[in-house]
Amino acid sequence: MHDRIIGALETCCRQGEMLRIQNRDIDWTQHQVIIRGENAKDGENRRIPFDPDGRLAPILKRRSTLDPYTFVFGSPEGEIQDSFKTAWESLLLVAYHRHNASCATRVASRWSEARASESRSRLYRRTDLRRIHPALRGSNRG
Repeated sequence: MHDRIIGALETCCRQGEMLRIQNRDIDWTQHQVIIRGENAKDGENRRIPFDPDGRLAPILKRRSTLDPYTFVFGSPEGEIQDSFKTAWESLLLVAYHRHNASCATRVASRWSEARASESRSRLYRRTDLRRIHPALRGSNRG
């Protein structure tokens, strides 16, 4: 679950898009993740830059030892995982019980809210708009 949370925060992808990223979709020369149009809600291909020294790179490197057609955020063997809703809900439940209710309410309960929140925080940190524009496009649509 840790890898998926980092992947979500670093790519700002929709859940379905992120879960369908394969090793062949990682461009190490330009440090970009390719989202194929067939996996995107809007049907358009796009590239999402990542920091080669950031939180996502070690996950991508570890998974790169698998076959090019394995899924980066899939099972340990690289098989596709269509959803992790149950794991996400369990994580929220643990957060709620470990902290008081006011703290737990700060955790986004919906994937789209977490994605939009990270996109906004990147704006506030003055990240180059060209890098986050694809993530912001439709971030309120889920």
